[in-house]
Amino acid sequence: MTLIGDSVALGSAGAISGRLDGILIDARVSRQMKDLPDLAASLKGKGQLRDYVVVALATNSTLSTGVVERAVSALGDRHVVLVNGYGDRSWIGPGNKVLAAVAKKHGNVVVADWRSVAAENRHLLGPDGIHPQLSGTDAYARVIERGLAAAAG
Repeated sequence: MTLIGDSVALGSAGAISGRLDGILIDARVSRQMKDLPDLAASLKGKGQLRDYVVVALATNSTLSTGVVERAVSALGDRHVVLVNGYGDRSWIGPGNKVLAAVAKKHGNVVVADWRSVAAENRHLLGPDGIHPQLSGTDAYARVIERGLAAAAG
């Protein structure tokens, strides 16, 4: 498994690694979905793009269908888990709808629903209302774990 993520995933990396033994995590602050095609090519070249890829890039920018389709296409025929976002940014809600629509069009793509878990458990989030605090990182990791289980079918 490979996880490509932003600061939400980066802050949860310890919990994710604890639940998903052997996962390769490549997460950076402020990373955006538009960066994924180049990053995927780089990881593939290094032999680090595995059969299951978790994409946690719904926080930092608007998501158009074209951008998400290019990202999914760059991953090839791998199993893809798109983690949706949560927060009070104007682009997150519409971006989550794009993720869901793209996932519906592809048999190898599923959405891991962080939005619902965070909305129902806001106490798991830090002061910014976006990033999980320490107690929330395990919940974030469980969302990813469930997404991978769904991708495995």
